[in-house]
Amino acid sequence: MRIHRIALASALLFGTGGAFAADGDLPSAETILDRNVEANGGRAAYEKRHSTCRVEDFEVVNTPIKGTMTTYGQAPDKKYSEIDIPMVGKFRQGSDGRIAWSLSEMAGPKLLEGEERAIALISGRFNNELYWRELYKRVETVGMEDVDGKPAYIVVRTPKEGKPVTEYFDAATFLTVKGVMKLQTADGEIRAEVFPSDYRKEGGIMVPHKVVTKSAGQERVITLRTFTVNEEAPAGTFDIPAEIRALLKQP
Repeated sequence: MRIHRIALASALLFGTGGAFAADGDLPSAETILDRNVEANGGRAAYEKRHSTCRVEDFEVVNTPIKGTMTTYGQAPDKKYSEIDIPMVGKFRQGSDGRIAWSLSEMAGPKLLEGEERAIALISGRFNNELYWRELYKRVETVGMEDVDGKPAYIVVRTPKEGKPVTEYFDAATFLTVKGVMKLQTADGEIRAEVFPSDYRKEGGIMVPHKVVTKSAGQERVITLRTFTVNEEAPAGTFDIPAEIRALLKQP
């Protein structure tokens, strides 16, 4: 899991005001991203993984809203997520390297297009941390900033389609420690801050067991319950739902 997923499959954007180091004084973005792969467990550990399943609990702080999120990933580019919120309903989203879609009880079926599709396909690329050179046309280190009192490098990635992606990497550990994303919602664009923490190894790779997201005056906490590697997903997990297939048939 990376800032790109946590959910989580959204572009991370950051205005660099407050950065306190010049680009020439910093390691290159290429170096930082390669060090991040090593910090997470290394290429060999990633390449041993062919599928994953994560189950997470989440809640909106100071509200009764709670739920679970289950996410399956399979090489090379299949992903399926299901969010179940008893007070709201279910939300499903998937991608297969070509088609990206969403389906909810409130909004109905939707084929993702443009930037939404681009973000979903990057998020759906299995072990995408290894393939940043393919997924982004440009990466650059733009400065440093303290995150929880510790210096972090700020790296901006520009994908082949969509808005730039920005992540903060702890300068000592090279783990991802923060992201700031702008999300397009029905009510307009909102800003969200994402803080992954409590990293532990799962299947040889460092995985954050807690993610806090702050946006629109609310705080959401996601806690990892289980994480399994190389176990076959239930039959039909990655099948495109009938409602989405019907949209594909339309002119």
